Amino acid sequence: MGNEIVESSNEGIAGLNQTELVQIANQAEQRIDAMSKIKNTAIKLTNEGDWVDQGGRPYLQSSGAEKMASAFGISWSFVTAEPSYEEDDEGHYTYTYHGRFTMANRAIEIDGSRSSRDPFFKQYDYPNGTKTEKGVHERTNKRDVKMSALTNLLGNGITRMLGIRNMTYADLKEFANIKKEDLGRVSYDSVKKTRSRTSTDKPDKEMSPEEEIEGEVITKIERVSQKNSKPDAKKQWTKYIIHSLGGPQFHTFDKNWAEVAAAARDNERECLILFKYNAKYKCNEVLTVSEVPEE
Repeated sequence: MGNEIVESSNEGIAGLNQTELVQIANQAEQRIDAMSKIKNTAIKLTNEGDWVDQGGRPYLQSSGAEKMASAFGISWSFVTAEPSYEEDDEGHYTYTYHGRFTMANRAIEIDGSRSSRDPFFKQYDYPNGTKTEKGVHERTNKRDVKMSALTNLLGNGITRMLGIRNMTYADLKEFANIKKEDLGRVSYDSVKKTRSRTSTDKPDKEMSPEEEIEGEVITKIERVSQKNSKPDAKKQWTKYIIHSLGGPQFHTFDKNWAEVAAAARDNERECLILFKYNAKYKCNEVLTVSEVPEE
């Protein structure tokens, strides 16, 4: 009889007395208020440079995730020293980082993965001016896939810890006045114009603000500089400027791409930079940066 389950006709909250119901309702309301404040504060810490539009939804970059982690006292570490690596029969591969995130007395373990099959990592050649997709073994962005897996880990772990998954543009506008049109866009569709690799090619001055040029450039790096927001600015940000050797500049808010470019400069190696020209702000926005391997 000790293990017998006693059934009651008053199941769930219907069986609670008024005092218990009020207590549960108050606790639920307080929890909802607290979660709303956390979301409000977390998003307010970011700016448009911490997000990109990916498939019509806002995607938090590592720069924004790190701001949230610092403000809320979230620490993290790798469960394994190196990410796991899996390769299929066609040569496509997946990197997966395994991390442990801690806040106060709570800890969770999270994975972050990216695959070379992601359309974002496609690369192209332009034989005779014709755009031709490279095979996976011909690509030079394996490091980018690996770094994106790390970004995915940080975003997943920190937003899960804070309970703010699946952000919407309504959230960004309400809490930080960040609008969709202010963000860089990761698009898998073909662009209106594509320029071949060159270190001196520049966009047409007559191009309309709505029109974009996406291109690739292989170049050595002269230096990497940065520009910070004013100390009294409501939103703090850092923009990194990659100066190609004898060519144009490339702008990014993502510290990872700046570090890749700086490492290539230190190693006296060339970089492959995939960029998008922003006619509105008249600058080349970095999409990816990868070090060109030696022949």
